[in-house]
Order: sequence, then structure tokens, then C-alpha cells
Amino acid sequence: DRFFFIDKAAKFFNDALLIGKSNKKIENTSAEILSETYYGLGLVHSEKASTGAALECFQESLKIRQSVFGNFHPQVAATWFSLGSVYSREGDFKESLKCYDEALKIRKKLIHANSTTEDFADVGTTLYKIGTTLKSLGLYEKSLRCLEQCLQVREAKLGKGQTDVAKTLNHLGVVASKLGEYALAANYWHRSIQAYKTSVNMEESNRIIQSIRGNIEMAERLS
Repeated sequence: DRFFFIDKAAKFFNDALLIGKSNKKIENTSAEILSETYYGLGLVHSEKASTGAALECFQESLKIRQSVFGNFHPQVAATWFSLGSVYSREGDFKESLKCYDEALKIRKKLIHANSTTEDFADVGTTLYKIGTTLKSLGLYEKSLRCLEQCLQVREAKLGKGQTDVAKTLNHLGVVASKLGEYALAANYWHRSIQAYKTSVNMEESNRIIQSIRGNIEMAERLS
């Protein structure tokens, strides 16, 4: 049972937090463990939809991680990203956007010649979240530009026949249609279908493809 494991995780992290807080002499190693404990507890609260508690834990984790690692570190970026996700769940898209922007700034700065596919995937995911958040704020032109950047990263580093690429193309179609660019929207949706057809989970993909085909019919009538 999912909630049983969530409750077990919550107890584990709460116990660890009590031990960490009781350590009066916090050195860097102990502080790092304490930050991980706050972060883990934040994830648990987020899973339980306890957004206030999740925000508090992520904010504590962020303060410690910035103190230990400095502002430009993968763990700091991950914490900003998690804060953005919680604010998004609360419907506070402006705060969410600020957090995602901080995560993107760090993740872009950390990209180098030997960066892994996972590093680029993190940049792509952050761009995707920013793009969808801008869409929720009604900032469609900015959303389109951001999602196009996301698409470039995902196609280049993950390959064109990938579920995340398909999702990005689908969202680009939605945003283009919001801007009245129906021919462009139809083009994105056609490409999204081709990407979804290579998906591992074809049962789910087929449902999404049917929905996209309906969107294409509407866009082609309006274009």
C-alpha cells in the first residue's frame, strides 16, 4: 500500500531530523545529512499533499545546502526545483516560476563538456516546467519560446522518439493554438503523434494520440 510506505518514510525522516537537531555541534558532514533529511521529509509531505509542511522542509534544506555547497550546486538546484513543484501544486504559479528560474540558472551553469545525458535531461525538464508554468500564467509567447528550447535539448540529447519529446511537442501545439497559430499547432501535434508511436507504453500513448488527433482536426478547420 502506497500510503503505508509514505507514512513509514515520514517516520524515518522525522526520527532522523530529531537526531540531527539534537547534534549541537553541526559540522559540514552533519549539516549535509540534515539537509538531506529535510529534503526527504519535504518529498514525503509533497506526496501526502501537505504543501505547507513540504515548503517548510524544502526551504530549510535549501538554506543548509546553500550554506554547505554554495549557490551553484546540483543539490541546490534540485531543492529550488522541488520548491517550484510545490508552489505549482498550490496554484501559486508566480512563485513557482521564480523557483524554476533559479533551478534553471544553476543547471545551465553546471553544464560542461563531460556533462551526462541526465544533466541535460534535468535542464530539459526545468525548461519544460517553466514553459508549462508560463502557459498557466497566460504568457503564451514566452511559453512557446521556452518549450521550443526544451524541445531542442530533448531532441538533441534524448532522441526524437522519446515520450518526453512527445509531451513537449503536444504542449507546443496547445500553446501555438492559444496564440491562434493553428497551422503551427497542427504541425507540432503531428510530430507529437509520431513520437508517441515509439513509446514503450502504447496503451497510454494510444489514448493520448486519439486526443491529439481531435486537436489536429480542430486546428485544421480553423487554419
